[in-house]
Amino acid sequence: MNELDSINAMLMYVGLPPIASLADCDTILPAAQALIALNHANNTAQARGWIFNTDQQITLALATDEIPLPANALGITNNPSLTKRGNKLYDTENNTYKFTQAQTVDLISLVNFDDLPMLAQVYILSIATREFSMSQTGSASADQLLNRRVQEAATELVRMEMDAEPIAILIDPNKVTLDPNSMRG
Repeated sequence: MNELDSINAMLMYVGLPPIASLADCDTILPAAQALIALNHANNTAQARGWIFNTDQQITLALATDEIPLPANALGITNNPSLTKRGNKLYDTENNTYKFTQAQTVDLISLVNFDDLPMLAQVYILSIATREFSMSQTGSASADQLLNRRVQEAATELVRMEMDAEPIAILIDPNKVTLDPNSMRG
């Protein structure tokens, strides 16, 4: 699946003819609106951070005394005192953009729609189709079929994420004590 296929699926869902290329989005208003809905759903869905768009332990280098972020950066995880503000790293603990050394973070990045795993594309397309359909029909409530598709796609995407992530049980060894008297078999 690619952006063109997705836009055409959205157009056909509301009874409009498909387009031949993405260039048609420049001249055909409903196609442009479908592309906007797809991009919005893509950005919003990926901002959560998934296994396919989160790079772990990325070292961000200093540029003078600030740390610029890549243009496709959506957010930072794993460090509650660091966040993305504009296109720079911000230290919320010290209320500053100024750093004295490089920082290592988990970086959430926007991945091109065409490069996403199929289940992510289906989820994003489902959300975009629901939003596009509402904008085209003027109906405040999306139909039940679209709502069910979004929920099913979300469930499958979360399942994919869970299958890919090892389950970790965190135990503080300083708080664990074993009482040999309680281990009777």
